[in-house]
Amino acid sequence: MNSESSEAKQTKLGGFDDRTNELGPAFRAPNLSLKKHGNHMQRIQLLLAIVLLFISQVSRAQEAAPVDDPKPVSNSESGAGKPQDNSQDASRNEGAKRERPGRSGGRGFRGGGRGGRSATPDDTTGFVLIFDGKSLDNWDGDPKFWSVQDGMIVGQSTDENRVPYNTFLIWRGEKLKDFELKLEVRLTGGNSGIQYRSRENDQRGKWSVGGYQADFDANNRFSGMLYGEQGGGFLAPRGNFMRRTAEGHRLIASLGNADDLATVYKPEDFNTFHIVAKGNTLLHFVNGRLLAGLIDEDENGGAYATEGILALQMHTGPPMKLEARNIWIKKLQ
Repeated sequence: MNSESSEAKQTKLGGFDDRTNELGPAFRAPNLSLKKHGNHMQRIQLLLAIVLLFISQVSRAQEAAPVDDPKPVSNSESGAGKPQDNSQDASRNEGAKRERPGRSGGRGFRGGGRGGRSATPDDTTGFVLIFDGKSLDNWDGDPKFWSVQDGMIVGQSTDENRVPYNTFLIWRGEKLKDFELKLEVRLTGGNSGIQYRSRENDQRGKWSVGGYQADFDANNRFSGMLYGEQGGGFLAPRGNFMRRTAEGHRLIASLGNADDLATVYKPEDFNTFHIVAKGNTLLHFVNGRLLAGLIDEDENGGAYATEGILALQMHTGPPMKLEARNIWIKKLQ
């Protein structure tokens, strides 16, 4: 059994051994041996070894520690209180906001697409003008009511010259199937509409037409709705996207608040109508706003048609005046 004291063991392992004049193993460098140069020199060497070990441990701890955030810049260093041009930074920040991924994981669209570019407004590229602004060539209607004035088609009735039944100005160019129609109309008094995919009904009188209609009226109660003239009735009231089947009508979606949508149409001013008919889907846009839509699956329903004529309406009743201009057609494939 080893009779060496515990104090001697600690001296050998952890510090300086007075008996051998050597460092203990915990502090001993490879091949480091202290010769006898007196106790003073020995203690200096021991102290130096301890300092070196401490420095080594501190260096390793700093390498493993995370890097702190940069020191905040003070107001004086950043130039706070001085006039600065921050337009470029603001622009970059705004662009970064638009480029942030949306909730679905893709890039969000905030009214302008990537990089903040605004959407290009639709125009008449690919459309054909079907009214020359000078004559009623290719248009057919009762000459008592229809004429061309100031570059516009005008349909007008008076107290002395009233419309006995709904009469129409028919475009004789061709029957339309899948297409887009754009035109500007202004109505003073009464009620009117734009017929499409419609048919003539001679039983009611000459220039009588029935079918799909984009309705508008001076009182702005129905402007923009999809109406079935001479059959079908209220197919898609303003603000509704509907589906019609043999079982009846169903609401697919609301297109907005009724009071808000009523402000889209401007009474006694020019309004731009954009009608899209593709397959059994029909869309009515007024001044750039979708006001009515229909998916028509009822082949036996009133007004149902996959093709037909285009016409402008003068409604029976009090005196009225309809003006139409810039009438464009684009056939869809």
